[in-house]
Amino acid sequence: MIVSDTRAGVLSTHDDGVQSIRPRAGLIVASGDDDDVASGRLCLESPWGRYALGSMSQAAQEALTVWVRAGGEDLDSVLASATEPVRRQVFGTLHRLRHLVTRTFHSLSDGSRVHAGLQPLTATASYTVDGLTDEGLVRLADSSYLRSYQGALVLESPLTAHRAALYSATARQWLTSLADWRPLCELDGFDAAAELRVLTKHLHAAGFLAYEPASSEPGALAASMPEMWSFHDLLFHSRSRFGRHDYPFGATFAHLGTVPPEPAVRVSPTADGAGARIPLYRPDWDTVMERDPSLTVALEGRTSRRKSGAQPLSVRQLGEFLYRVGRIRGFSPPVPGVPYETTSRPYPGGGAAYELELYATVTRCSGLASGIYHYDPDRHELVQINKDPRLVEAVSHAAQIATGGTAEPDVVFSVTSRMRRLSWKYESMAYATTLKNVGALYQTMYLVGTAMRLAPCALGSGNADLVAEATGNDYLYECSVGEFILSSLDPAEGKTTSIGARDVNSADWVRRARALLEDESQ
Repeated sequence: MIVSDTRAGVLSTHDDGVQSIRPRAGLIVASGDDDDVASGRLCLESPWGRYALGSMSQAAQEALTVWVRAGGEDLDSVLASATEPVRRQVFGTLHRLRHLVTRTFHSLSDGSRVHAGLQPLTATASYTVDGLTDEGLVRLADSSYLRSYQGALVLESPLTAHRAALYSATARQWLTSLADWRPLCELDGFDAAAELRVLTKHLHAAGFLAYEPASSEPGALAASMPEMWSFHDLLFHSRSRFGRHDYPFGATFAHLGTVPPEPAVRVSPTADGAGARIPLYRPDWDTVMERDPSLTVALEGRTSRRKSGAQPLSVRQLGEFLYRVGRIRGFSPPVPGVPYETTSRPYPGGGAAYELELYATVTRCSGLASGIYHYDPDRHELVQINKDPRLVEAVSHAAQIATGGTAEPDVVFSVTSRMRRLSWKYESMAYATTLKNVGALYQTMYLVGTAMRLAPCALGSGNADLVAEATGNDYLYECSVGEFILSSLDPAEGKTTSIGARDVNSADWVRRARALLEDESQ
């Protein structure tokens, strides 16, 4: 029987004979000559942190040491002969460190036969078990999902800071049957019904299962997903930030010493063998400074422009745009803490990795043939990689659809990510980081395009498979993560662009900025 201080969570009181508390895999008693160990304080180490437990009595420290070193032994059996004060100290400590223990659900007749384990993932994870009637209906919550992880079938959800591992065939059979509502009394047809009933109550309390009383009308049964959230958006949000999971996170350099980092500069592909290199125009500082508006004018005058001007974009304009947006300005060798070559570019990039690549699908550009090109940011050149008119038209048409059919762009930029460049350094946040980098690149493209009196517009969606085919890239090795269109300016479009139905917060700044941009574009 496990007895705690009755607080909700992993160590809540129970007396059902099917639960036990065991140390989490990876938890060890620290040894060494540091100050904590030398002073006689018990120190626990785990992949999730180090914990010095100096306030515990010697007897409580010894009991906890035996339990951790025993590995799979139940805490209740370790504390069988302990005094009540020692038991309370141990349980109170483990309640605070609940992410270091696992609640297991085992057979009534055989404690070594474990059906499932319930693991808190954070130090604040808790729940309170409610009574469920056998006539009530249960099913997997819409936010829950099953997958294979570390050799077990695990149940996870972005809405709970717990993970359940299903070990027995009986537990797996019961949980996988809950795709739809089922009366809890149907457990009576399963082996180990009593044990699974306890497990079901805990999984419901932890947020993995939805429950409705037997009196509920079928149409009233809860969908259980938060309003206005899709499953994949919610999962991405919860797993790309820490707080609700225990996966390795941040700059862990998980592949350091085993896999070399991706190079700072991608070798331009030559998918169709053409490989024609086009050196691009390099603007000079004085000319740009003399012509450019101020940052405030560009920022306030910026708007998404989808229409093309009467004259096509020129290759000189395209060259200046790419030079100011994406060129490499310098290289830095690996150093301690940053064990990979980095570059400097006009837009900010997470970890200075600069994993993003730019591909230009050109349909109308004076001085440049129609086709698909890769931008070489080191040599400031375009490399033609595809001339297939079918793919040029397909990429351009996809961009047109993304704007609601309003755009016929001169150039479509496909932004791809060399994900291995980021995931070599970051865990759990590499894809989120690349999307943030895309946002920084978009703003830079907007400001430069506005300053040059061109028509810039970021797109909200794209066809990743189409871009992979058009560029010859592997879908996973270098995936498309953004699209941006650029055309010559149609002055009439800016005059009809609305600020809003009601002016607030110095809306006249926008009008004044656009007036300056229009005057200087004449």
